[in-house]
Amino acid sequence: MLARWLCRRLFKLQHVLAVLCVGGVASLGAAGDDAQPEGANKPGEMWTSRGHMATAGASYYVISVPHPIGEEEWDMYATELVLSEAQGREFRRLYGAYLVEDRAYRAESIQPLWERSGKIAASNDLYTNEATAKRFAELMSDRAAALPGLLAIENRLFEGVAAYLSEEQLDLMEHVRNQRRRARCNAAHCRFPGSMIDLSRMLYRASEEGLDLTPADPEMFRMLLDEYDWVITPLFERRLKLNLRTQVEGNVLMARAAELWAVQGAETETKAAAEELDRQRRALNRGEIRTARRIQELNRMYLALLAAELPADTRRELIDRFNGSTYPVVYPDPYDAHAVFEAALAMPDLSDKQRGELKSALELYRVQQGEVTDRMLRQYLDWKQRTGVVSGYGFDEYDAYSEAMRKLQGSRQAVADMALAMLREALTESQQADLTPELAAWEDRASAFEAHDALIQERFQLAGWQWPRPYD
Repeated sequence: MLARWLCRRLFKLQHVLAVLCVGGVASLGAAGDDAQPEGANKPGEMWTSRGHMATAGASYYVISVPHPIGEEEWDMYATELVLSEAQGREFRRLYGAYLVEDRAYRAESIQPLWERSGKIAASNDLYTNEATAKRFAELMSDRAAALPGLLAIENRLFEGVAAYLSEEQLDLMEHVRNQRRRARCNAAHCRFPGSMIDLSRMLYRASEEGLDLTPADPEMFRMLLDEYDWVITPLFERRLKLNLRTQVEGNVLMARAAELWAVQGAETETKAAAEELDRQRRALNRGEIRTARRIQELNRMYLALLAAELPADTRRELIDRFNGSTYPVVYPDPYDAHAVFEAALAMPDLSDKQRGELKSALELYRVQQGEVTDRMLRQYLDWKQRTGVVSGYGFDEYDAYSEAMRKLQGSRQAVADMALAMLREALTESQQADLTPELAAWEDRASAFEAHDALIQERFQLAGWQWPRPYD
């Protein structure tokens, strides 16, 4: 409702403000965010994974208080420290004491902040009423004053653990502490893709799922992880600092500008003042988005370096997971023809000439597919950066972006079609017949993507929306 109202009011600016995501502030349903109904005092109340008591159905503006250390996170730290059985018992005992102390402090000092957040969310005018925006700024100031108490509890936990560790394990503890610093930073959501991913946690989950993470050169792998720690952690903390600033100052600027734009028959000076406020807000967003993009770039680079030390199957799986979660409109390629080529090259009756022709065709395809995919990736990231700075986009801008992305997707199809034509030319009719299952699977996958895309466009258009996925 608020988004549609703002869209109408700011129509002259020709952009749609994504107000529920501006500056890292989002609406939080009490039953969402993996809420855990622990220790509820009243019917319908529960402790969420964010570490506060919430009422089912209520909404809150996220105040970016670090989450309590969760079970999975604590188990990850225990695994990385390579604890003995006796150390493991102490580890669990200290963790249990931490949870009790942390919960008590949150109930006394953090819960009132969330309750104030809920009241502000109920007013439904954070982005259009300067007085409300200033109330939120005061709330965030009080949040900052309450955080040292939480951090002190956490520090006591890690100091208690350190007392039971060997010198070698204490060296590993530095890596654990850096991971926790990054986890605290992720309490503030960032809209730029890939900027909240922690490769250490990604590797741990892969290991827990049974992927082989045995590095070819353990010393190099450890060195890369250490380097990742000291390079990426300060950027996480810088992103958090800038994010909090956009939440506080950016909301006030937005609300002040909205009040100016709401003036009927506003004078030129008033409009100019509103535009200047909007420029200031964009400048705040720009700092955060640039830092977030740098984190994404480093995550991609270090994943490639780390994965290069791992078995081929694990390497492909990790990179596919990262690409699929970070660039969902780019990966996976619905026209990817590699499986067809792999099946063709595995055929036992290929002549040397045929094998050479297939390998040449595959290499050409890889180069051309990579070029198109890289262009698509840059287009997507540039779009996320532009819209992140503005906190929205205009209809004409979106139409141009989506058309460019669809053309690039069409180029992917054309490159695959050409490669498969070369493949067919290299094979006999009987060999092509043997590849019928693989070729049919490729066609089915491509057709399913096209049908799904067309269906979504139709549904969105029927609903009156102009943002068909997957290019939003």
